[in-house]
Amino acid sequence: MELLKKINDIVLVSGYEHHFLDSLRELAQEYTGVQPKVIGKNLFFPGESERILVAHYDEIGYIVDAHFYDNLYRAKPRGMIKQGPGMIFESYYKGEKIEAYAASPLPHRPMEGQPLYFEIFYPEELPEQWPFHYKNQLIIKGDIIFSKTLDNHAGVYTLLNLAKKGYSVLLTHGEEEGFTRLQATLDYISQHYSNPQYIVVDAFPSNKDIYAGYSPEEESLGYIAVEGGGTGNVAPQELVELVKRYIPREIATQSKDEITDATTFYRRGVPAISIGYPVKYLHSALESTRISHLKRLEEVLEAIVRA
Repeated sequence: MELLKKINDIVLVSGYEHHFLDSLRELAQEYTGVQPKVIGKNLFFPGESERILVAHYDEIGYIVDAHFYDNLYRAKPRGMIKQGPGMIFESYYKGEKIEAYAASPLPHRPMEGQPLYFEIFYPEELPEQWPFHYKNQLIIKGDIIFSKTLDNHAGVYTLLNLAKKGYSVLLTHGEEEGFTRLQATLDYISQHYSNPQYIVVDAFPSNKDIYAGYSPEEESLGYIAVEGGGTGNVAPQELVELVKRYIPREIATQSKDEITDATTFYRRGVPAISIGYPVKYLHSALESTRISHLKRLEEVLEAIVRA
């Protein structure tokens, strides 16, 4: 878990990925012994396998778009985190790490879609334990891991373990948005691998409502063969049959918005399938999964790639 802790300690905010990317590249190269190829904001770790393991490293964040006076600035929300007053966030401003207390955009106005205003604090001015704290903390209690960045740092951690063993790994930026310089990345890989297939690894919500506990079904790994209710990725039957040998649980999607990064590959005519590990309370300040899930994920991915 030491590697996951180190990844977690690197602050990553949407729009400021270069801070994270430089640190991740150095950390990953030292850990795996493999020098990654940097293409745009993507990192490719070449290995012996034609099956390429993929995980996005970017997370939900806030982009600073205006600074007013003293310690007040405005941010645009990204992703699915619900903005609201009383929350404390970690971010970057002018190249420096900051912490900020979120205030309401305007009194008695609906907050949906509105910019969010923050008051910047120094860490020592904030209470150590504060509710609604979107900070990169990783807490391990027995088999359970808590963090706001398990989606998808846990996937990155797992894939770096496999890159260290000599398997091909691609860490991407731009989740479900087409990736930054994806075509250049695909072109580079296709020049070095005759028949690449992409196995996308991401966090799946394991609880059907926020009060649900783990059930045996929800604890298992899963795969998606057809995404977006038929509007997204359709995994090749060959890949589906291979994955089913190790992961019997298929996850169905209903709406066009329920897609993964496998759809990004599919739309470029590249074969891909999505595999998910369970995370409770996805897109919150207290995402949680289990160490045993990640160990199982690593074992299954290695078996699939070697098959």
